[in-house]
Amino acid sequence: MKVLHVVNAFVAGGAEKTVLYLHESYLKNGVESHALALMGPTYDALPNTYSLGFDSPYHPLVLPKLYRFCGGLNGRTLTSSMPSSFPRSFLCRSRPRPSVSRRA
Repeated sequence: MKVLHVVNAFVAGGAEKTVLYLHESYLKNGVESHALALMGPTYDALPNTYSLGFDSPYHPLVLPKLYRFCGGLNGRTLTSSMPSSFPRSFLCRSRPRPSVSRRA
C-alpha cells in the first residue's frame, strides 16, 4: 500500500504532528509512506518528506503541482488535514468517481 499525507506545512500544530507521527509509524511497519507539505521547507528528520514550497496553500498552482506529484507516486490512499472543501477527488485518480443517478 502507498500512502501520501498532505498538510499545509511542517510546522508545530496538532494535525502536522499527527501526520509526521503516522508517517514515521508507517515507515517502521514497511508501508510506502510519503508526507507532503504545500508550504515551507521540507522536514529533513524523516525520509520521504517533501514540500512544494509555496507561500500560501491557496496559490493557483498548488492543485496542478499536487496532481503531478500524486501521479508520480501512483498512490492509492490519500490522507489530508486540509478543509473538507479541498477537492480530494481531483487528486485520487486511481479511484473511480461514484456514479450519480438522477431521478426525474
